[in-house]
Amino acid sequence: MDATSIDAITEMDLARAALKQNARMVIKAVSAVLGQLYPEGAYVSLICREIDRPDSARIGAVYDAQQRSHIGPARKGHAIYPPSRIGDWPLRRLPKRITRQHFGSHADSDRTMNDLLTEAYRAGAHFPHGLRGGHSYGPRIDIR
Repeated sequence: MDATSIDAITEMDLARAALKQNARMVIKAVSAVLGQLYPEGAYVSLICREIDRPDSARIGAVYDAQQRSHIGPARKGHAIYPPSRIGDWPLRRLPKRITRQHFGSHADSDRTMNDLLTEAYRAGAHFPHGLRGGHSYGPRIDIR
């Protein structure tokens, strides 16, 4: 092997490490936004699939500190930000006072939080596993 091939491999490893670090930053931004949308929430479960949708990550349910399902703020008996759908909403649909500080100019985009989590997952970010709802174990994001 000559020096150029070693340099190319080193460059690739450095780029992969930088991408993984940026993926962690995206997860922290998503976590911060979710923490502000669900003020009483403690963590969010994730659905990470490798079979039917290769390498995808989605927001599942929101749980409070007592591991009970939490719907977040409600108006007239309905969740303002339904956990089952919030991940598929475009960032532009979410409150700008929350998203602008974490996503900057991307707060007006059509990208979704599920898109961002999927990209981070594909970039090599790992989600911590823990109890979800007191009866199942799986990937999650702590928001408190």
